[in-house]
Amino acid sequence: MPPAKGRVAGLKKEAAAAPLTPQRKALADKNAQLEAEVDKLTKLLDAAALDAKSTLEKLDEKENANKTLSAQVHKLQKVQAFKPQLPVELQAAEEAATKKEKKDPRQPHRPLSAFVLWSKDQRPQVQKENPEASFGALSTLLGEKWKNVSAEKKKPYEDQAKSLNDVYKEEKKVYEQILAEEKKEADAVAAYRLVQKGQAQEELWKQFETYQQELQQVVGAKKEKKEKDADKPKRPLTSFLAFANERRPLIVKKAGDQKLSVPEVGKQLGAEWNKLSEKQKAKYEKMVAEDAARYKTEMEAYKAKKEQDEQAAKEAQKERNTQEKAEALKLYSQQEREKTALQLLKQKEAADIAKAKLDRKEKRESKKRDPNKPKRPLSGYLLFSNEVRNEVKAANPEATFGQLATIIAAKWKALAPEQQGLYNQKVLPQWQQYEKDMEAYHLTLYGYGEMLVVPKME
Repeated sequence: MPPAKGRVAGLKKEAAAAPLTPQRKALADKNAQLEAEVDKLTKLLDAAALDAKSTLEKLDEKENANKTLSAQVHKLQKVQAFKPQLPVELQAAEEAATKKEKKDPRQPHRPLSAFVLWSKDQRPQVQKENPEASFGALSTLLGEKWKNVSAEKKKPYEDQAKSLNDVYKEEKKVYEQILAEEKKEADAVAAYRLVQKGQAQEELWKQFETYQQELQQVVGAKKEKKEKDADKPKRPLTSFLAFANERRPLIVKKAGDQKLSVPEVGKQLGAEWNKLSEKQKAKYEKMVAEDAARYKTEMEAYKAKKEQDEQAAKEAQKERNTQEKAEALKLYSQQEREKTALQLLKQKEAADIAKAKLDRKEKRESKKRDPNKPKRPLSGYLLFSNEVRNEVKAANPEATFGQLATIIAAKWKALAPEQQGLYNQKVLPQWQQYEKDMEAYHLTLYGYGEMLVVPKME
C-alpha cells in the first residue's frame, strides 16, 4: 500500500489532469477565495497580537514609572511635611474653637400661650370630628374655635399661661446671669490667648527656620521607622517562634559560607517544624505558656503606669487651666478698668450733649402757649372721623389706633364730593370766626393797631 503522501499527490495530479467542468471550476474558485481570506485573517491576527504585546509592554512601563513616582512623592511628602508644635493650651483652644456649637440644654423652654394650652385639650376632640384633616387644617380649625371661646372660658388658660410666663422669666433671668458670667470668663481667656498667640507666632517662626535647616539634611535619607513605645512589654512568643529562635543559629552555622538568605532560612525552619511530633512541640508550648505569663504580668504593670501617667497629665492640664483662668481674669480686669475709663469718658460726652439738648428744649418750652390764642376748629374730615369712629371700632374690635385711622380715611375717600361738602359746610362758620379771632389776636400780640378801651363820653 503506497504511503498517504503519495496517494494525495497522485490524486492532485489526477484532479489537475482531469478536464475542468463548470462545477469543478466554481469549487476551485471558492477554495482560492477562502484561502485568500484565511491568509488575510492570519496576517491581521498576527498584527493584532503584536499590537497587544506592545500595548502590554507600554502599560507595564507606565505602571513601573507610576510606582516609582508615587514612592518619590510619598517620600517628599513625608520629608516636606511641616508640623509646628503649638503650646498645649493654644492647641486645645484651637481644637475647641473648631467644634460645632450645640444648643445649650440649660436654656429655659419658652412658655406655652393660652391658645396652645387650650389647643392641647381640644385637639383630640377636633381630630375625632375631622379624621381626614391634616395637621395644618386642624390648627386652622382650632384657631377659628378659639376666636369664639368666651372670655370666661379663656381665663383659666390665660392665667396658666401667665403663671408659666412668670416662671420662664425667672428661669431666663438666672440663665442669662450664668451666661454673662461664662461670657466674662470666655472673654478673659480669649484676651489672654491673644497675648499667647503673639508669643506663639515668634516661636512658630523659629520652629520653621529649624525645620528648613533639617530639611536640607534629611532630603535623600531613608525613611525612618515609626518610634516605638520603649516601655511597652514585648509581645509573647508563639510556639513556632520559640522553635525558630532555638534552631536559627544552628541552621546559619551549618550553612557556613553559603550565607542563606532570610527567606531560605525561614523555609527550612518551616519544613523542620512541620516534621516535629506533638511530643516534640510540647517543649515549645511550655515556653510559650511561661512567656505569656510574663507578658501578662508586665502588661498589667504597664497599663497601671500608663493610667497613672494619663491621670497625672490630666491633673497637670487642670492645674494649667486653673492658672490660665486666673491670669486671664487678671488681664481681663485690667482691660475692664481701661474699658470702664473709656466708657466714662464717652458717657460724659453723651451727658454734655444731652444737657445741651435739654437746655434748648427747656428754652423752647419756656415760651408757653398763650391761653388767649384762639383754638383751631375741627376740619370737615375730623368732624366725620368723630362721628364714625365708634361704629368702625365696634366693627373692628382687634384693630389698633393706626389701623382704625386707615379705615376711617378710606371711608372718607369713598364719600361723594357732595357728602364731603356737607361736613365742610358744617365747620365753615367756625373757621370764619377763627379767622376773625386770629386777626384780632395778632393785632393784640404784635401791636398792629392797638385795641384801646375808649371811655364813655358824657
